[in-house]
Order: sequence, then structure tokens, then C-alpha cells
Amino acid sequence: MKEAQDEAEWDLQRILAARAALALQEKEAEEARRLRQELDTYNNQLAKEQLS
Repeated sequence: MKEAQDEAEWDLQRILAARAALALQEKEAEEARRLRQELDTYNNQLAKEQLS
């Protein structure tokens, strides 16, 4: 019985770790998109300034 409880607890921990990893990956992708957008905006502004 104890072994089954231990296995269930490990399964729960694996699920929680996987969820945390997925949330972290999603946050990282969101941050990368934001940074790329800011860089594009900066580069566009720089190009406009160099043309004038």
C-alpha cells in the first residue's frame, strides 16, 4: 500500500514539474516575441532616422 502511495506521489510530482516546465517555456516564448517586436521597432526607427 505504501509503495502505491509513493508511486502516486511521484506521478503527481512529475505532472507538476511538467506543468511548471511548460509554463516556463510559454513565458520564455512570450518574452522572446516581445523582445523581437521591440528590436524591430527600434531598427525601423533607426532606419527612418538614417534616411532623413
